[in-house]
Amino acid sequence: MTLPTRRIRPLVASIALLLAGGPFAAEAGNIQAEQVWVNTSTTGTGLSWFTTGNWMNSTVPTSASLTSVINGGTAQVDTKNGVSQTLTIDNGSIVEVIGGHSLTVSGGITINTGTLQLGSSGSTGTLVGSVNLTQGSSALVLENSGAYGGTISGSGNIYKDGPGNFALTGANIGSYFGFVYVQQGALTLTGSVGGNVIVGEIPPPLSGLTKGGPPPILSGNGTVGGNLTNGGVVNPGPGTMHVGFNYTQEAAGVLQIGIGGYGPNQFGQLFVQGAATLNGTVKFVDLGNFTPSGGSTFVFLTAKNQVQESTGGITGVFTTVVDPSPLLAGKLVYLANSVELVISQRPILPVVGGPAAPGPSGVRGLTPNQTAVAIDLDGALTDPRLDKVFAALDHLPLSEIPGALDLIAPAELSAIYEIGIGTANVQAFNLTHHLEDLQAGATGFNASHFNLDTSKDGKSTAGPDGKSGKDVYTPSPDNPWSVFLSGSGEFLDIAGDYNARGYDITTGGFTLGVDYRVTPNFALGLLTGYAGTGANLAGSGHIFVDSGKFGLYGTWFNEHCYVNGLVSGGYNSYDIRRGSLGGMAYGSTEGGELNALITAGYNWTQGPVKFGPFAEFQYTYVSYDGYQEHGSLTPLDILGNNSDSLRTRLGGKVSTTMKVGGFRVSPELRVSWQHEFGDTTRPTDSQLASGAGDVFRVEGPYVGRDSIIVNAVIAVALSERWSTYLGYDGQLARRSYQSNTVSGGVLWKF
Repeated sequence: MTLPTRRIRPLVASIALLLAGGPFAAEAGNIQAEQVWVNTSTTGTGLSWFTTGNWMNSTVPTSASLTSVINGGTAQVDTKNGVSQTLTIDNGSIVEVIGGHSLTVSGGITINTGTLQLGSSGSTGTLVGSVNLTQGSSALVLENSGAYGGTISGSGNIYKDGPGNFALTGANIGSYFGFVYVQQGALTLTGSVGGNVIVGEIPPPLSGLTKGGPPPILSGNGTVGGNLTNGGVVNPGPGTMHVGFNYTQEAAGVLQIGIGGYGPNQFGQLFVQGAATLNGTVKFVDLGNFTPSGGSTFVFLTAKNQVQESTGGITGVFTTVVDPSPLLAGKLVYLANSVELVISQRPILPVVGGPAAPGPSGVRGLTPNQTAVAIDLDGALTDPRLDKVFAALDHLPLSEIPGALDLIAPAELSAIYEIGIGTANVQAFNLTHHLEDLQAGATGFNASHFNLDTSKDGKSTAGPDGKSGKDVYTPSPDNPWSVFLSGSGEFLDIAGDYNARGYDITTGGFTLGVDYRVTPNFALGLLTGYAGTGANLAGSGHIFVDSGKFGLYGTWFNEHCYVNGLVSGGYNSYDIRRGSLGGMAYGSTEGGELNALITAGYNWTQGPVKFGPFAEFQYTYVSYDGYQEHGSLTPLDILGNNSDSLRTRLGGKVSTTMKVGGFRVSPELRVSWQHEFGDTTRPTDSQLASGAGDVFRVEGPYVGRDSIIVNAVIAVALSERWSTYLGYDGQLARRSYQSNTVSGGVLWKF
């Protein structure tokens, strides 16, 4: 029906309507009454639809009402859901459906010279019913997020304003011929509109709409019946977006094509029935986990009038092409009626960079390890065995590619060498303390550090009761045999650097030795031992090592001088789990080690105190057999590798023996400077297990060559046969390297 547009008083209007036979109708036994909005206020935030005083007869419309908002006011459906049989908006009036509420109009809405707004900047609104935009001054504003699937007719305008994504799902070709302005946020078109669509910051004919923010977006696989002008972002698909007439892309416009597969409905396509005039940017993006492979072709834009082909065609070109991935190059092929994308694989090094200088490197520079991996992959760029590897790299943004190359590089296997060198150091420390016990005259059984120096100026001390006689702390001088047992735990931290990730190592084990005093100043012995080690690697990786040790040692000494020696070997089994590209890489192998130690020193005695300098030379060689990893996208053939360490120590020591209560206590402190002459980065050679590429070498984190070694021991004799001790060995002040070892135990003499 046609509603009055003049302002009338409620009572007079009611009488006039009654006398004229008025707008009353019978439906399902109910009398339908027209409700007219009489409040003319246009200031503030509007007036509630549910306030009775805003209506002509002080009655809020119901589903049986014929409703008119004609007086230039703003009616807000804001506190609950509104209903009406029909609704007419006229005379510049505005109806807002906000607060997450809905308006249901079963007989449809007619907008003459007014606005219907669904949602606000902070809320949503829902409409059930058709909309007739009768003229150019009629407006439907889609604010924020939501969806509308009803029928739209007429020649008025539709505006997408505010943030969020609003979906139009209804079929409106043949009924709607107005303009759709996508000003802000996103409009998803899965249905159709018969008019023209304009995307972007084009001055709207409707005042009060929001401007600014990210470029507005039109997306979906629906149909634009008229022309499509793109000054923002048009994102067709998945599938095809159709344009009934012409497509024009402005300099600021972006045509975004999502690629999720090779099928016709798996990548975005724009089909134009008229001409396509191109400018601006075309941007290709991955959908889901799909990344196109080199050599793939996608026809993403077609401009062809299927009835009269001469009216279609492509003019202009895209001035900017954004590739689907940093490692995938997109070449555009312009044909008379279409534009194709042809994908080619780029090599890694030209894209990401080259070797970086020591220190933190940016995205544009690769570390030496990353460079080694990149060179190997680039050398096999066309090898089909690397298709899955490049597909994974192609899916990454530029900033994440260096990290992916780090995952392929097995630099953390340098921990194998540090484990062997660390356990060799601990073994040497424990043996050194036992040989000092031998040099002090120990026999019987002792657990390293247990024998106490009980001499004073070469004479025997008195017993604990202060009387002369047998010294309960002095072992039998007639027993040439000595047995020692030491237990220890080492905690080693290797910090990562710009080139390789670090790791933590924890080792627990024991050393058992037996020796024979050949002469009063010379002894030889055999030792064996076990160590269990766990290394925590980056990315939840680990290395578990079981080590068996065996060796030969000896000492020569006199009143002031001493020389100690050790030659030992070991067998190691390794269980390895390494974080790699696309998952964990698993493997196991075996290896061996060789350790040699020579120590020479001199002692002075001043009362109960002994002190003097010492020098040590130690060599350790660690090797392991080659093995093949399984798991991940890039399992490797790890070649047999080895590394050695040659280190010297120069320092001094001081010890004493004192009586505390009924016990005799013997503390000792050794401090030395250590210098490493051998490898400091521990290289690893490997090749992709697939056979693609060549052997490449990576290195572990760099560790310093110089450090301070601190060894402190305190032993307490509890009785003639029982003693206890606690020891600490630390390697400190070394770059990226810190080792702390704690040892302890008890002594029983027989």
